[in-house]
Amino acid sequence: ESANYISVSNTGNVSYTNKIPTANSGSSYSMIISCKDKGSPVKSSLATVIVSFTAVTTTTVSTVSTPTTTVFKEKELWDYDWFIAVFSLLLLCLVTALIAGIAFMVYKYCFQKSNGIVETP
Repeated sequence: ESANYISVSNTGNVSYTNKIPTANSGSSYSMIISCKDKGSPVKSSLATVIVSFTAVTTTTVSTVSTPTTTVFKEKELWDYDWFIAVFSLLLLCLVTALIAGIAFMVYKYCFQKSNGIVETP
């Protein structure tokens, strides 16, 4: 009777050839498959395919809720306010020193009068 409803192709795919009547719900259909090659010696294999039929009368849709997972990133040095304040202060001191150094060199070499003494080697 199973040959009326199922078939197995030479690639092993199981397919339904006819609609199984709802009255047959709960039935199992089996098919014994025998394969032989044309080699020498001949190799063979035997397998049984069992298809169980259950009629579906209602469709239930269920939703699985996924729990929310929060990943906390490890804090980096730039995430701390105190570090940004200290870094800004050090950078401000460095820029101030640079401006003072440039101003000193401009004053020393551009605006100061020479005393008129020329050194000879």
